[in-house]
Formats: sequence, structure tokens, C-alpha cells
Amino acid sequence: MRIKPEDFTVVPEWIPFPSLVAQRPDRAAVMFHNMNSPDVSGKSTGHHRFAATLEGCDFVAVRSCRKFEGTYVDLLQELYQKPVFPVGLLPGNTVKDKINHPDRPSWSDSFKWLDKQERKSVVFVGFGTEYKMPVKQVHELAHGIELSKLPFIWILRKPEGLDISELLPAGFLDRTSDRGIVCLGWAPQPEILAHPAVGGCLFHSGWGSIIESLSHGHPQILMPMVADQGLNAKLLCEKGIGFHVPSNEDGAYSQDSIAMSLRFVMAGQEGKHLRYQAAEMQTIFANQDLHDNYIEEFINYISTLRKGKV
Repeated sequence: MRIKPEDFTVVPEWIPFPSLVAQRPDRAAVMFHNMNSPDVSGKSTGHHRFAATLEGCDFVAVRSCRKFEGTYVDLLQELYQKPVFPVGLLPGNTVKDKINHPDRPSWSDSFKWLDKQERKSVVFVGFGTEYKMPVKQVHELAHGIELSKLPFIWILRKPEGLDISELLPAGFLDRTSDRGIVCLGWAPQPEILAHPAVGGCLFHSGWGSIIESLSHGHPQILMPMVADQGLNAKLLCEKGIGFHVPSNEDGAYSQDSIAMSLRFVMAGQEGKHLRYQAAEMQTIFANQDLHDNYIEEFINYISTLRKGKV
């Protein structure tokens, strides 16, 4: 029983195998509050609603596969005392080659730039569209990318009402124009990740982005921000395919820790094993037949359940 925020910062005793999956101190307090604080209905999402949902369901489906985290799937089934079905990772269609986007002609120059870069040398930076990164953290991220001296392509969301001159540090674009691209707004992310010049990803460790990037075997440089991202990051570190950027006590990331992490994963001799392990993940994450089989098995189970045979 976890009765205080600090309890979330350690691996719970009911995980019977070695694990790194626990919350950072700055996220533990948020998690504890979300688990226990009632909403306007008088019930908490974590305890009341989740417990009621679990008690009332016949089975649990998870977006995962046994080849990646089978021990956790088995543990959930034991804890929940009901069937837990991995439905596969549900990867998108893997893009093998970059494609033209006639409706986005500005991207042709970006792919030409990628074509000129060395294989596996470019880091892809992207934090999605849902999380609004504070400008101060954007500046630290920009300085860290610059300090790393690595080639990069950065998909950056521009908040409404904020000019690019305010969003990025003064002179950043000029100083990095010879080795990087910053895109504000939409980007053909699947095609970028499929390009042979891309060799790693710096992002928030959302589950969808993890699946997409590991489908191409890219090592993960992780800056979790909200929700389950911190736990995802710990899982990737546990698997030896991700590196968690060290954060300050308040959860913020400094330019020095970002630069160090980028160099470690992308170019350091110490990160060679991590790069190898991530590349091996393609056999799981990009295996469409594997995940199609999970879906077929799940559909068969549902059909049997409806006929009253389970």
C-alpha cells in the first residue's frame, strides 16, 4: 500500500523481479495527488474510478507485447486476477524510403540536407503537440543541442501569440544553420525517422513516439515531462535502449545535462551498446506479422467470449 508521495519513488515490493520502474521525486507528488484527490464527483481517478473499472471488467487489454515486456504482462494478470491481453504494439506502416510531399514543397530542401549527412549522425528532436514546454526549458534545450555540436532536426511547436525570436535563444538559428534544421509546426515525422541519416531521438518518452522510433531502431534520449512518460523512460533504461537525461530536483533539464546525454548516446563509445540494443528492437517493434497475430488472437478471444465459451 502506497500511502505517501515518497512511496512512488521506489520500486513497489509487489514487483518480484529486478526493475527500475518508479517515479522521479518531482513527479511522485503529482502522481500521489492525482491518485488520491477526488474530483467534482467526490471520487478520485486513481483509486475509486480505476478500481471500479478493473472490478467491473472481464479482461484487460494493453498496448504491448510479450517479447518486449512479458514479465510485466504476467505480473498484471497475477495482480488483477483476470486475463490480461497484450494486443501488440500497433505500429504504423514502416516507411522504408523518404517520399515526396507535393503539398509541402518546403520539405524537399530538408530531405536534401538529410541526404548530405553521414549515416546515423543526426538526432531527431521532437516533443509532440500536446505538451507545452515552458520557454525557459525550450531555451535550455536549444543551448544543449548547440553545445552537443551534433547535427539535428528539431520539430518545434510554436505557442500561439509567441514570436520565434522569443521562443529560441538569440542567435541560435544563425549559429546552428550549418548543422541543423528547426521546423515550426507540421513535419513528415515517419519519413524523417526512416531516413538513414537519423541515428537517435531526443523526446518526452510518450508510448506512441517510443513505438514509432524503435520501429526504426533509434536509441532514445529521454526527457519525460508528464503523465506516464517518466515510467516509460525508466522501462527503456531498464531494457538498455534509452538514456534518461539527468534532471534538477524540480524536474527541469539543464543545457549541460542535455548536451552530455546527446553526445553519450549518439557518439560516445560508452553508448555503443545502447545503440546496438536499440537497433535490435526493430525485430520486435517493426515486425508487422507479430503484431497482426496479437490482434487476431485478441479478436478470436472476443468472439469466443461473446459466445459464452470463456
